[in-house]
Amino acid sequence: MSTRCNVSIQYREKQGGKPAIEITLYRHCDGYPETVGGDIVEFIQAQQVAHAKRMATDQWPGKMAVHFDDTLRCFLTETYDFELHSGKQHPYEVTTGVHGDIEHYYAIKIAATEPHLTLQHAARAPWNDGPMVEVDQWIVDRLTSYSVDRFIVIVNKERQATNQRINQLKKENPDNKHYQDADLFTMLSPLTAHTAELLNQTYEQYRVVRDKRRAEKEPTKEVSVPELVEGLEAVGLSPIVIDEKTDFSKLPPLK
Repeated sequence: MSTRCNVSIQYREKQGGKPAIEITLYRHCDGYPETVGGDIVEFIQAQQVAHAKRMATDQWPGKMAVHFDDTLRCFLTETYDFELHSGKQHPYEVTTGVHGDIEHYYAIKIAATEPHLTLQHAARAPWNDGPMVEVDQWIVDRLTSYSVDRFIVIVNKERQATNQRINQLKKENPDNKHYQDADLFTMLSPLTAHTAELLNQTYEQYRVVRDKRRAEKEPTKEVSVPELVEGLEAVGLSPIVIDEKTDFSKLPPLK
């Protein structure tokens, strides 16, 4: 039986508000955290690096909405080799909403305000564990929010357990090519403090370069009063200069 899942990618202008944009994706098989959770983390980290490069080249758009677009693009362009079909397959597809037969639900919440990024996950209880619960209800009941670093811990725990099962199957079935060819999951790593600092430095460097370029493109020029009067008279206007010595009783009426 396939392990189906949905991934909801959401963008909000502010935390707590309704999503301004929400796209729901469907994956038909391998919806476990060790696979889909790993994709989520790797896609997000890839965007952090890509955004750092944009900042360094003054291409940063300055809006968190770009995370939504780029993250969605990562999912829709992801491919993998599926042994039952020839060629590359796309595991994620856009769908109209949450499916009733999924076993895992993931949400990537991106916001213009702090915190900019929150990850959520809910897993259905085993099918034979008690009465049937509608998908909307078990998602609400079992949904947990994580930071990226905390989510990495959860994914790595699942990957370690899966690797142990794979190694056990390899040991018990030495002649089974399917088991022997199975790859082990690699462990995910959070952005190191050094990498995070480099990203911060890159952004600060970008701001300096950006402000300098803006100053060069839009120089602020102070214009003296005589120069202003001369400029107005050159286009046929008759300006009246008002200062602390002006006698307002002698000013001509406004037209």
